[in-house]
Amino acid sequence: MKFYDREEEMEALEKALNLIGSRSSLIIVTGRRRIGKTRLVRESFSRKNIPCLDFFVSVKEESLLLEDFQDEIEEKLGYSPKFEEDLLNFFI
Repeated sequence: MKFYDREEEMEALEKALNLIGSRSSLIIVTGRRRIGKTRLVRESFSRKNIPCLDFFVSVKEESLLLEDFQDEIEEKLGYSPKFEEDLLNFFI
């Protein structure tokens, strides 16, 4: 599927990625639902060949969200945190 008319947003993300360099960081993209935020991030990271971890937060208990997040990290980044402490240390 082709990706259109998001050059300004792609440039903003690219600037953020360049500032970060190789350090661990968190980028938050906000906006109304169904406008292509996830696609924008995935496309930007893909173009720079950077692994992308995106996580949908639904309404459920924290322990279940944490489990989902751990699974996503393992699948996308090849790291398997087993405890909250490990998970927090991974991003520090």
